[in-house]
Amino acid sequence: MSDPRIEAIRNDKVIGRGTCTLIDECFEDQELIEYLDEQGIKDPDKAVNFCRRVEMFNAESALDARWGEDSDPQVARYEELKGKLDV
Repeated sequence: MSDPRIEAIRNDKVIGRGTCTLIDECFEDQELIEYLDEQGIKDPDKAVNFCRRVEMFNAESALDARWGEDSDPQVARYEELKGKLDV
């Protein structure tokens, strides 16, 4: 039995399969189900939006751990996500 929230997340072009995002690389399906359940998120679209926000938060957090140059890869990743995510 497949969870429609997980299918929506895994099929998302920004955070889904093959994107090398935190959501894609670090969360197994069951972990995502538990995380979404803890947050009370039952709708697939809301699940995708929530995970996109988690990904953006992760990129923002990485800005605090960078060397401090505008050419740092963390800045590039943050700008890339900011351009793709509507959260």
